[in-house]
Amino acid sequence: MTIYKLSRSAMKILLAAMLLGASSNSSYALDMAITVDDLPIFGSVNKEFEPYTIAQLFLDAFRKFNLQEVYGFINAQQLESFPSSQRVLLSWLNAGQLLGNHTYSHLNLDHVSADEYITDIRKNDPLLKQLMPHKNYHYFRYPFLEEGTNSTKHTMVRQYLDHAGYQVAEVTIDFSDWVWDHAFFRCLRKKNQEKIAWLQQTYLEEAIQSLEIGKILADSLFHRQPKHIFLMHIGAFQAMMLQDLLRTLQNHDVHFITLDEAMSDPIYKLRPMLKQKRTDAFLTQIRMSRRAAIPPAVLALAKRSYEGRVHLACKH
Repeated sequence: MTIYKLSRSAMKILLAAMLLGASSNSSYALDMAITVDDLPIFGSVNKEFEPYTIAQLFLDAFRKFNLQEVYGFINAQQLESFPSSQRVLLSWLNAGQLLGNHTYSHLNLDHVSADEYITDIRKNDPLLKQLMPHKNYHYFRYPFLEEGTNSTKHTMVRQYLDHAGYQVAEVTIDFSDWVWDHAFFRCLRKKNQEKIAWLQQTYLEEAIQSLEIGKILADSLFHRQPKHIFLMHIGAFQAMMLQDLLRTLQNHDVHFITLDEAMSDPIYKLRPMLKQKRTDAFLTQIRMSRRAAIPPAVLALAKRSYEGRVHLACKH
């Protein structure tokens, strides 16, 4: 498998990120749990980036940075098309990491009934029970972070999760890392090494911006930093960049903790009441439920996002 090293420009961004972290207004350590969605397979699959190989890159990075009990949220339906990908889940557990429920088939609650959605959650349970008979798999992550536009459906699903003993693994810091993964494969097919180097550079920069946005929102809402939860997907590009990403986060005073530790923060007992679409990360939901304005610093950072340009990378 080919591992693309960071280009000089990407290294400059990484160095700048370190300096930015050192000069940030928030000089204290930030507790953060890393979580990973869409196991065992995310995005494109080919011989060079086979799912098991991708998982091993994740696990190698976790070992190097001493991340333990990282929850990977599974869609067990993928095993129907790729039965061999169960070894991704087994290797994940054998490395001391854990698994949670992401629905069986990655459903969007807005597109199905509450009963269909609950049935899909339940379909993941047998495999989780089989793989983790003595460990806690009762963390749930909504696919697309979509908790439902319809209040009745939203309430029905929440009531089921409560009854079944599930806690919702909220997200306070994330960015659309999957956009970079899709762009990477387009550029790889075109053998555009220059654009791949640009993707590496902008991926790190976007991660830094998402971190800063989460910190600013938390300060504006709680006047402190909670124990944060970071979302990423188990894609090939994410695997390739993971060690650099974890190093960059550490250089921004991030201290890695487990999801159990993060969920002990009182903010995760909050349940924002929203009438509109609930497809946002947790801090944004809280801000919207309080009808609070978007902090100007968040708007400024959002304008610097690379996501739109990455969507177009290597398409023509």
